[in-house]
Amino acid sequence: MRSIACVAAKCVVPPFSYRDCVNFAPVLVKGQSPPLCRYCTDFVPIPDAGLSLIEPFLDEGRPENAGVLAHFRRRNERRHPLAAWPADVPDAYLSLGSHPDIVERVWNALGPGASWRLVVLGTPALVDPEAGTVLAVALGTSYWLRLTRDDLAVALAAGARQTHRYGLDPNDFDASETFGATWVHGSWDEREPGWVLATSTADRFS
Repeated sequence: MRSIACVAAKCVVPPFSYRDCVNFAPVLVKGQSPPLCRYCTDFVPIPDAGLSLIEPFLDEGRPENAGVLAHFRRRNERRHPLAAWPADVPDAYLSLGSHPDIVERVWNALGPGASWRLVVLGTPALVDPEAGTVLAVALGTSYWLRLTRDDLAVALAAGARQTHRYGLDPNDFDASETFGATWVHGSWDEREPGWVLATSTADRFS
């Protein structure tokens, strides 16, 4: 993703400096205010807008998407469309119910490019642009990924979980029951981008 430097130039969290801001500030969209990096006050990420003229693709008929779409439809109180580009949603990093660091992880770190970033029924998601399958989603203060069965075994052996308890909810959220058998809770593991690409490859050949 192309970036610009933080206009505030007041990063104060070591070891980051003004020069590091380019790693965190999204591209400036014409007509909007310049963004600040996350280590400055009033950090306001702004998503890419270059894909707005292309129709986003998500395949509702793929069985891999069934659980995710059913869950998102139940929580889509604002009646967001099935799929939209982040640039078409006001304050997409901040207004969709997830922490901006989580949204940034899903959109900017796990996927290879802007064409993979969608808002699916009001939820930030990573979607294969060719297969139309959901690969990762942001939910509140955490994120979830769909893995191949081989990678799921590796992730679980390394301590990854398929359940997570949000806040004061007395019950665990079980992704294997809600989303599908191979979904796992994100753990900021450096292997996750590779796992996402492996799932994408499998989807395209299935």
